[in-house]
Formats: sequence, C-alpha cells, structure tokens
Amino acid sequence: MTTEQCLLNKNRNPHLGKKEIENFLNNYLGVNNFIWLKCGILGDDTDGHIDDLARFVAPGVVVACAEDDPHDPNHAALADNLRRLRGARDAAGKPLEVAPLPMPPPLHWRGERCPASYVNFYLANGAALVPVFGAAQDARALAVLGVFIVKIEEIPITVVKRDGSTELFHPEKLLRGLTRACTKRRVPVERLQGVVNDIERELREEAAYDVSSERVGKMALERLRQIDLVAYVRFASVYRQFESVEEFKRELEQLGKEGIR
Repeated sequence: MTTEQCLLNKNRNPHLGKKEIENFLNNYLGVNNFIWLKCGILGDDTDGHIDDLARFVAPGVVVACAEDDPHDPNHAALADNLRRLRGARDAAGKPLEVAPLPMPPPLHWRGERCPASYVNFYLANGAALVPVFGAAQDARALAVLGVFIVKIEEIPITVVKRDGSTELFHPEKLLRGLTRACTKRRVPVERLQGVVNDIERELREEAAYDVSSERVGKMALERLRQIDLVAYVRFASVYRQFESVEEFKRELEQLGKEGIR
C-alpha cells in the first residue's frame, strides 16, 4: 500500500512508472498485490507517505484518514483514498475492511498547515503510541483504534518544547517530519554490529580484508535480508557506494544510531 504522490514523484523515481515500481517491489519484497492511493494530506513534506494516511491493523483491515468537513482542503483527496480502499482487495483476493479515522482539527504553525493525523501511530511492545491533539476527535479516533488493536493500550503523548516545558502537542514537530512512525523505526545496533563482525571474520579467513565495494555490499545484503527487510531495501540501493569494509562498518554503526526511515 502506497501513494502515487510519493512513489511516482519526480523527486524520487522520475524514470519509473507505476508498473516498473511494482516490478521492483515484487523482485525485492515478493509483493504481488498493490494498493495505490492518490495523495497525502496538506502540509506533508514527505510527499504523501502512506503511514500518515492508511495503515493495516489486522489482515485485510485498514484504518484510513477521513475528513468530514467538505470545505477542508483535505476532504476531496481523502474521500478519493477511501473510495480506492473500498474497491481494493487484499492478497487473498478478499475486499478490505476499511475503518475511517477522523482528522484532527486544522493545526497551523507559523502560517503552515501541519500534517496532523491519528493514523501515524506507532506499535510498540504492549502499547500503541497514538498522537492526540487535545480535540474532540481524539476520543473518536482512539475508540476506532481500540476495536482493532486488541490488548494494547493507547497512550496519548506529551511532547517537550524547546524551553523545557511540556504540552500535549507542538506543531513544529510535525512540520519537521517528527511524526511517531517516522521517528521510531530502528534496527537494534547489536544486530548491525553482528553483521559487521561476521563479514570481517569471513574476509580475514579469506585473506581478503580489502575487497571491492560491490562484494562488501552483496555480503551485507545477504546478512541484512535475514535481519530486517527495511535495512535490506535501503542497502540494496546504495551498497555499491562502499569502498571498504571499514566504510561499510561506519555506515552500519551510524544506521544503528539514527534508525532507518
């Protein structure tokens, strides 16, 4: 599930059409069923990332943004997304169950519309971290999520402002892309270090510590395929940039610190 605004954007894949992108996703991820929504919400500087619009919460079940106000700029685009979802089918060929999530009221920061959404929650161990905005829509959104996220507690999040005080919501976080799902996708650094150690040991045994960047990349991909699919896809596109194992090691260590987007 993705958006045309994101993957077909000229700043991302200018040389690829929808069919070519589907072929790549099939080759790398084994995906053979695709659900294309049109675009994201106003103010989204990620060009319509899907995790701010629609999320699977169970097999064949999707929660998606819905704007009730026909005069809101997001209304038409979100209505189109809902129409597409209701006409889509899951990997088993069954119609999706679509549960609309309300949009919070419009939030602005320094004249800019914030990409605020309840869909951008993060599933942790034993909890769902759900952004709330001190609005009447908070309770409705949590009630919808509570139907599908069984035995998980929804936790409203208080954020810390620059002056050290706290409040329920700070729009600057959204304008800088620091939404919940984007800031919490990480690969444990211990696993990444294990990849580095395995590669170094094998290369020492072969007396070939200095190897081509392509060979380092292929060895890395083989390990990462077994550890984390997000890391695998990221390195699949950049591994030829590495000139040595040391450079690859530094990249993995940095990746463990910053997380994978």
